[in-house]
Amino acid sequence: MEVSPVVFPADGAARIDLSSVKSAEFDTEIAQIETLRDFEYFLRDASGFSKGAAQALTARVKSLFNSRDAGEQDEAKQMAEILERIQKISA
Repeated sequence: MEVSPVVFPADGAARIDLSSVKSAEFDTEIAQIETLRDFEYFLRDASGFSKGAAQALTARVKSLFNSRDAGEQDEAKQMAEILERIQKISA
């Protein structure tokens, strides 16, 4: 199974409508993410991902960072980098 963010998803239900999320609320929720589990919950609650999709994306993100950094970063640093990228996307 592969999970990839795309501009135009094949499944319309897979779309995340960031315009429906107020910027201040979004920033506050992102600031509260400190672990991969928090990231998974954020995907489910704020972004409308199903439990399985949130778990799959979280696992994929984790594996990408682990393979790239070969264990040099701890989870907190990984989450900080993920959140920085999310904020750039939402801007």
